[in-house]
Amino acid sequence: FTKVARVLSMHNVRLIQKGCSNREGHVRFRAPLQEHGVISAGLAHLAAQEEPNANQDHFRDFESDVVRLDSFLDQFERLTFIKCDVEGAEALVFEGAIRLLETHQPTVVCEVVKGRLEAFGPTMDKFSALFRSFGYDIYRYRKKGGTDAGWLIPIESLREADGNYTFVHPRYRKRLAAFLRE
Repeated sequence: FTKVARVLSMHNVRLIQKGCSNREGHVRFRAPLQEHGVISAGLAHLAAQEEPNANQDHFRDFESDVVRLDSFLDQFERLTFIKCDVEGAEALVFEGAIRLLETHQPTVVCEVVKGRLEAFGPTMDKFSALFRSFGYDIYRYRKKGGTDAGWLIPIESLREADGNYTFVHPRYRKRLAAFLRE
C-alpha cells in the first residue's frame, strides 16, 4: 500500500495498522489461504465469526489492535471521505464513528454484503437507518445496463442487494454532482 500511495503521489494518505470497531481493544482476524498458500486478503474477517466447514489449515490468523474512529481521528480538523470494506463488520466501524458522522459528515463508500453484515447482528435496514439519522442520502453505483450506467443512483435503503454504496451528506452533494443521477 505504501508503494502505491507513493507512486500515485497520495501525500495525505497514511497506512495505519489498526482495525476499526465500536470499542478499543485487541482482536483476531482470519484470512483464508489460496491453494498455493497465498493469503486472500480481500476475504479477511474477524475470527470470532462462525466458520462453516472451516479447516484451520486453510486460514492464517493475525492479531491487531482495534480503535474507535471517534477517538482515533479526533485530532482531525477536517475529514471528508471514508472508504470501508470490512467483510460484514461495517456497523461496528460506524458505531465507533458516531461523532465523526455527526460533526464532519464525510462521504462514505462502503461495501455491504447482507449475509456478512447480518452475521454481526444488524439488518440492512438498521445499517441504512444509522446514516439516515444523520441526514445522509444513500446511493448505489450502477455499473452497466440502461441509461443509469455509470451513475450513482439514489435509493431509500440497502434492502437485499449486496454491493458498494455511497452515503452522501447534503452538505457535500455539490462536489459529487457530476456522478449523481437524481
